[in-house]
Amino acid sequence: MNAYVNYDFIPGEKIIFEDDFRNKKESEFPAEWSLKSGKGVVQLIDNVPAFLLTDGHYAKVIPSIKNDFVLTDSFTIEFDFDIRDGAYTPAVFFPNKDGSERLILWGPDIQTGYFTNQLSGKYPEAADKFYNKWHHAALAYLNGQIKCYIDQYLVLTIPKCGFQPTKILFGGLASPEIPLAFTNVKIATGGGNNMADKILADGKWMTHGITFDDNTSNIKPESMGVMNAIVKVMKENPQLNFQVCCYTESEGDESANMKLSDQRARAVKMQFVAMGIDASRLLAKGYGAKYPIDSSSTSEGRANNNRIELKLVK
Repeated sequence: MNAYVNYDFIPGEKIIFEDDFRNKKESEFPAEWSLKSGKGVVQLIDNVPAFLLTDGHYAKVIPSIKNDFVLTDSFTIEFDFDIRDGAYTPAVFFPNKDGSERLILWGPDIQTGYFTNQLSGKYPEAADKFYNKWHHAALAYLNGQIKCYIDQYLVLTIPKCGFQPTKILFGGLASPEIPLAFTNVKIATGGGNNMADKILADGKWMTHGITFDDNTSNIKPESMGVMNAIVKVMKENPQLNFQVCCYTESEGDESANMKLSDQRARAVKMQFVAMGIDASRLLAKGYGAKYPIDSSSTSEGRANNNRIELKLVK
C-alpha cells in the first residue's frame, strides 16, 4: 500500500460495464463483447481468466454496454493488462462524433494517437521490468481532460483532448504466438464531485473504488486513490466520526456474504487507522447483500451492489 501513497484515481459512481471473464468458456469469444476486427478468445494467463486478442493486424473489440449507453462529460475506465516480450501495447480507442478515431497506447511508453497534440508519458520504472506481468490501467475523463494511470503512477495528463468520445473500444496489434491479454474491465460514469461537500451535505458517500481480492478482505492497492481522498476529508474535519459500511452482491451463501462484508468493513477501518485516523472516530459494519442498489441479474448490477459507504455518525 505504501507505493500508492500519492495515488489519486477515483472511479466513477455508476458502473455501466464490468467483465472479469470468469465463468466464461475458454477458447470462445465472450458474449458480452462484439468484434469489430481481428480475432479474440477467453483464455487463462497465469491462471487468470483474460480476453486474448490474437489477430496479426489491429484487433478491435467493443464492450456491449446496455441501457442506451451515452458517454457523459465524466467517465472512468479500468482494466488489467499483460504484455509479453515482443508484443505490441494494448490500445483504448475513442471514436469521435465526426467519425474520426483517437487512441491511447498503454505500455512502458504511453502515448496518444491521432490527437490534435501528440502527447506521451513514461512508466517510471525500468522498461525491462514491465513485461510478462499484470498491470492495472486506469483512465479518468472529465470535461475534456484525460488522466492515465498505470499501477500507482499518473503517467499521462491530456489537459484538453479536443473531442467528445462516443464509444470505447479495446484492441491492438497481436498474434497467436504473442497475444494481447486484458481482464477486469470496468467502465463507470460520473465522478469529479467534491467528496467533502457530498459527505457534509448528504451525511454519506458511496464508492465502488475500494475493492478486494476475490472472497477475501485483502484490499487491492488501487483502492488507495479513494482511501487517500477519504483520509484527507477525515483529517480536515477532525470533529466528525464515521461508520464504514460494506455491502456485497447476493451470489453465494447469505451468511458467508454477511461475514465477508463485516470482515471487509473492518479491514477498511484498520487501513484508515494505519493512515493516521484515530480508531475512536470509526465504526465498521457489514450488511452482506442487504439493501441492493441495482439488479443482481447482470454483472454490472452485481458490481454496483458491491460497494463501500461512508456515513457520518452523530
